Formats: sequence, C-alpha cells, structure tokens
Amino acid sequence: MRCLALAQELRKAGVKAMFAVAAIAEELRKRIRSEGFEVSFIAAEPGSATDSLCTSSLLSRNDCDWLVLDGYHFSDQYRRSVAAVSRHLLLMDDGDPRPLCDCDIVVNPDIEDWNTRYPARSQRTQFLLGPKFAFLRREFLNARANHLPSPIATRILVTMGGADPNNVTLQVLEALQHIPEPHLEVVIVTGASNPHTERIRQGIVKSCHKVSLLTNVKDMPELMLNSDLAVTGCGGTWCELAYMKVPMLLITIAVNQESLANSLAREEAALSLGWFGSLSPADIAKGLQSLIANQKLRSGVIANAAELVDGKGAERVVSAMKMVSSSKDSPRLLVVR
Repeated sequence: MRCLALAQELRKAGVKAMFAVAAIAEELRKRIRSEGFEVSFIAAEPGSATDSLCTSSLLSRNDCDWLVLDGYHFSDQYRRSVAAVSRHLLLMDDGDPRPLCDCDIVVNPDIEDWNTRYPARSQRTQFLLGPKFAFLRREFLNARANHLPSPIATRILVTMGGADPNNVTLQVLEALQHIPEPHLEVVIVTGASNPHTERIRQGIVKSCHKVSLLTNVKDMPELMLNSDLAVTGCGGTWCELAYMKVPMLLITIAVNQESLANSLAREEAALSLGWFGSLSPADIAKGLQSLIANQKLRSGVIANAAELVDGKGAERVVSAMKMVSSSKDSPRLLVVR
C-alpha cells in the first residue's frame, strides 16, 4: 500500500511506474490495476536467485531508470544482483537487521536512533529518514480529519495488518469482553492474506459489543474518520492513523516494530502495550480503558502524532529521486518490487 502511494505521486510528477510481483493476493493485484498501474508477474519464489534473474530481465527489457525494493525477503545477494542492472536503486528500510547494499536512496519513515541504525553511511546514498518521509495514498491526503475527540471513545477500529499470522485480532476481540461498559461499536478490518477469518467470526458471535468484520476495505480513510481510537500493530498503518488524527493503542507483532513502538510511546504519540505474546486479554482491556475514558489523553496523543506525519513524504522522496536521476531529465520508468 505504501508503494501504491509512491506510484501515485510518481504519476503526478509525470513518471510511469509499474509493479513487479512474485506473490500477491488477487485482491491486491486488482487494487493496483484499478489504479491504472501495470502489474508484471515474476514466476519465481520471492527473493530467490530465479526471482533476481527475472527482475533483472524485466528492468533491462523496459529500460528502467529506477528499481524500488520493499520487502523482507530480499537477501544481500539479491539486492547486489539487481543493483548491478538497475540504473538507480531505492531501498525501503523499516528494521531489516541486514546491512544495506550500496544504493542511491534509503527511505525509513520510522523514528529511530539513526546513528545506531546507520553507523556507516555510503557517500553515494541519500538517507531520507523519519516520519516526514512516510508515504500516504491519495485517499488519505484528500480526507484528513479535523474533528475533536469525543468525551467517551465508543467507536473502536481494530486493524492488525494484511495477514496477522498470530491472530492478534482475536486477542483484541477477547479483550473487549473484559469491557462490558460502555457498549462499544467495533470495526475489525482484515486483509486478503488473513487465514483466521472464520475464528474471528466465531469470536464476534460471542461478543457483548456490536462488532462488524470487513475484509479488503477500499475506503480506510472513511473508517478512520468514524473511529474514536484504533488498536493496531506498528506497521505502516500508524502513519495513516497519525495523519487522520486517530489515537492509537499499539501491539507489537514483529521484531522490527519494537523500536518504533517504543519511540512513539516516548513521543507520547501512541500508547504501546508491548509484545502480543506477553499480553493477556485483561492487559489489552486495561490499555483500551485508559484511552476510552480519558479525552485529555486522547487529545494529547492525537496532537503529538499529527506533528510527526504531514502527508508530504512521497512528494519529498520523488523530488529526491528526480534530483538523483539527472539535473536535466526526470526518470522515464520506475519499477516497484
């Protein structure tokens, strides 16, 4: 989804962007194509040597100026291989422990100790770091909220990412049973890759609250506009919630999210509960209750988070890419991988 935001901004700047995918849910493929972008299928295991060869061939056939790599399955060897073919390389980095290969631009929209994260920096590489470089899709930029927090938060959005392999969504649903009052309106959003839909439906039947389950949502900004608070992981959704002024209760569901969750909590831009595996339903319920009943706390969280994300991240990155390409010529074609 963040690559779709980048592609939208590139098109706005007159640059053609195409997507190259080795594994993707059909609904996501349809979504990308519905936005008018070409999707090329790579018939290989994601991140494999065959994948590298196929991607390199695609770059050569289409005379591409840039390759954007965004994913955890691209090994050092893979990245070096495609970098040798691509004129310019941009790496999206959000916590990958492996060293970065030589590239033109690194984008990391998280909040970190950058000297620790990048102790040695190539003179060739531009590092675009922090939430001011977060990508937001067009529908978010057109729908920013201005409403004030309600005295009691009764509309809860639960979204734990596209796959949620550990079914943290069900954990949150069970935690809500520990909050009989006030009666809540809960919207659960799952992605096309979520394997736990049936178990979640069974949990909804038992809930003491009004709960609805939505899959493959097309209008997340509208859902966020109608939410008093959100329970989420610490993936890219946090930037969208910050921009839409929805206070966040964070649950860490991946190793690379831990540092960011701690940083957002330190900035008082969210409440962080820590690792999903160490949380009981009562723990999650306690965190929810602290936000539900405290309008002042939610107002502070909203203000601090909104300061971090201004919605111009993709615009800033595209400007940097055009400067790297040439002082005279803007890039002709870019591949998002």
